[in-house]
Amino acid sequence: MNEQFPTTAMLYRWRQQILVVAVAVGLLIFLQIGFQWELARWGIIVRLGDVVLFGYCVSLAIRLARDCRRRDQPSPISTSGFVALVALLIAATLIIPFAWLWPQGWAGHFSLSILLKFPLLYIMGRAFEKLQEAHRVAASWRPAALSPATTVVLSFVVAIVVGTVLLSLPEASAGGKYIAPLDALFTATSATCVTGLIVKDTPHDFSPLGKLVIILLVQAGGLGIMTLSAVFGTLLGRRFSLHHRMALRETLMARAGHHPGRIIGGIVAFTLLMEALGAAVLFHRWLALGEPPSTALGLAAFHSVSAFCNAGFSLFSDSLLQYAGDPVINLAVLSLIVVGGLGFPVVLDIYQYLRDLRRARRPSLSLHSKLVITTTALLIGAGFVLFLGLEAGGILRDKPAATALWIAAFQAITPRTAGFNTVPIGHLRDATLLLLATLMFIGASPGSTGGGIKTSTFATLVLVIRSMIRGERQCQVWGRTIPAAVYQRAFAVFALMLTALITFTFLLTLTEGYHFLSLLFEAASALGTVGLTTGITPTLSNIGRLLITVAMFIGRVGPLTLAVAIRPRVRAATYTFPDEDIMVG
Repeated sequence: MNEQFPTTAMLYRWRQQILVVAVAVGLLIFLQIGFQWELARWGIIVRLGDVVLFGYCVSLAIRLARDCRRRDQPSPISTSGFVALVALLIAATLIIPFAWLWPQGWAGHFSLSILLKFPLLYIMGRAFEKLQEAHRVAASWRPAALSPATTVVLSFVVAIVVGTVLLSLPEASAGGKYIAPLDALFTATSATCVTGLIVKDTPHDFSPLGKLVIILLVQAGGLGIMTLSAVFGTLLGRRFSLHHRMALRETLMARAGHHPGRIIGGIVAFTLLMEALGAAVLFHRWLALGEPPSTALGLAAFHSVSAFCNAGFSLFSDSLLQYAGDPVINLAVLSLIVVGGLGFPVVLDIYQYLRDLRRARRPSLSLHSKLVITTTALLIGAGFVLFLGLEAGGILRDKPAATALWIAAFQAITPRTAGFNTVPIGHLRDATLLLLATLMFIGASPGSTGGGIKTSTFATLVLVIRSMIRGERQCQVWGRTIPAAVYQRAFAVFALMLTALITFTFLLTLTEGYHFLSLLFEAASALGTVGLTTGITPTLSNIGRLLITVAMFIGRVGPLTLAVAIRPRVRAATYTFPDEDIMVG
């Protein structure tokens, strides 16, 4: 072993100690933020924990300083990390006495949790990463790499588990009581998978902390967990490994020619810009409707993020029913839904097109962008006309003409994985419900915040079927040929999603006593990560809630991605068998 690196035993000892500190910090954060209402009962234990943690960190800093002076081997923590740790310890020394002298003040409640524990936890995490890297070099150890699909799936699982724990905290509920674990799991999954189905009333059953957790999960799920990890990695100056780039490409649906790390900044900037613009419009509108500034700001920010991420979570118990005829709110929400559902690759392609046009270059859109934009426009137009025709004698009968048009437009767009509604879905005709279920099954576009089989998948299937009917040997559109591997993947996604829809609908008919179409609609809404419901979600049995939870997860990560992630690894065959025809059709 090379002597310039620390020994494996030394690294293992440091790793254990830093992991203990990180767990202790995380536990104290969990207790102080999640159980504020019980702080008076056992607050002395938390403060003793602060003191013990402080003393341990002092000894840790002393030993780190000693190791930093050793020149025969590198320091387990960088110099900048050591300086930051010492600064935190000095701050802790100044704040802890205030926490003991005035336990009911701000220093008592947030002595080390908000001001100190979070940055301390960050430093511990960075130190742990450094030790992992050094350990791999010292011990010549390489972990078995997970496949990109498995990495994507596990990232969502971790986010859901963390969200479930946070939503189970007493401080996350409006009444300071525990939310049932199954309800917390359902809500966390719905938020992370940007679905919007709820078993608890968001505005009344959750506290401000609970609502904050929900919208953060929505933002994380909308952007993608791997995308967020790449954002933080970029801010910390990390380089993207090949495995990480492949996982990011799997999340973003980016083409092989695109370097995922280069588009991360554009994605985040565009997301924040669109959400800020949407929030500004909604804020001024709710302010004009008489809401207090603080309330209007909270409503605007929450609904803007929820709309852009196609989540459908609302701070109104009836979603947006009371604003069915409001042109400003309708236009703002619908614009956010459409832009968020186009997909980040399409948005970047449009940006490149406009930049080339401005520079007097010959602009062009990729075939993918053309298919997505065309299919999106056709689906919105067809949905608008069909909804207007089907419900003209139904739910739109007594509505003013302008309101009826806004309702039809809203319901044509929102099934594309958004989840908001401006009419009670349970009052729609069966034919209209089937129309909405079809739109939910198709969903948004690849690389977007939405679910479903995706617009490009649907367009590819239609084009392939058209080519087969015409007797064409290749599937061609707009002067381009679609490769066989692409429409094979499209057929696989369609078949897997259809199988999942049939399976979950069948299981729900066994566990729930509702009309078949309502259960089909519920399953389609979950798999399409939409969030629309005929009203049966809060009354589902425990088994039914678990089924919908699983369906939301499958719909968000994608059935094909999940299948690839859980399949056993097999070596590809290096030989082929003779061809033989079979009769189909």
